[in-house]
Amino acid sequence: MHPSTRSKRPARRAAAKSSANRRTGNGTALDALLLALYRGVREPDGWLDFQRHLSLQLATINSVLSLRWPEGTRPGLLYTFNGDTARLPPELRAYAAIDPFVNIADGRAVRLLDLVDPAEFRASTYYREWLVPIDVEYALGLDVREAGRFHARLRLCRSKSAGEFTDADCRLVESLAPHLRLAVGLYSDLDEARSGRELYADAMDSLTLATIVLRKRALSSASSLAVSAYRRQQLLGGAAPSPERQLLLPLADEDPLADLVGTTALPDGC
Repeated sequence: MHPSTRSKRPARRAAAKSSANRRTGNGTALDALLLALYRGVREPDGWLDFQRHLSLQLATINSVLSLRWPEGTRPGLLYTFNGDTARLPPELRAYAAIDPFVNIADGRAVRLLDLVDPAEFRASTYYREWLVPIDVEYALGLDVREAGRFHARLRLCRSKSAGEFTDADCRLVESLAPHLRLAVGLYSDLDEARSGRELYADAMDSLTLATIVLRKRALSSASSLAVSAYRRQQLLGGAAPSPERQLLLPLADEDPLADLVGTTALPDGC
């Protein structure tokens, strides 16, 4: 055997091992990836951190994670890692809204070149005018859909020098689908609760009566008119409680509006 052939084999094995470790990720990298994913439910930066960790494992140059309500009745979210469409020339921004992954299977990682003919794709205007200038040659998509929840779309992009996404890469991304589904479900529930609370607060403020709500002998909520009336009374030098307030005070363990008023500004003119 030629000496140069023998010397190349250890290097090839080391490169293959390094690639396998990078693509599958060790336990620490996977833990950080999933932690960032679940943190995104409460903190928007968490999902950007999730994309950053995924980029390190899969050698992507940019990625997009979008959440869309199927009926379009709620505002969605769009997280772009390592890509700012605001800096693009106006004539190219329209391409940023195009998603070539249409109706892909739920929970399956799909390579773009598995959906289209590679030769026809590279001859398209979309490829020549949009992907080539931003150095994108390969793309991978994952959709997670569930009734009554936000639909999530994850798009990963690689340059030509990084090579096509392998079957192992696809399996890694597919393994994240259950976690992404759970995280998006939790976010959907929180968003629904938040929307209901905001709707309730708006309804309270629209009332023409000063209204407070006690729950378990503690203040649950108060309309802005109730807060204004309380502050006005305090500014007048602690006038004697009104008959309505005398009825209220025995219901609470302590002054139910004191803490709220301390952090709530009076509306103009009060």
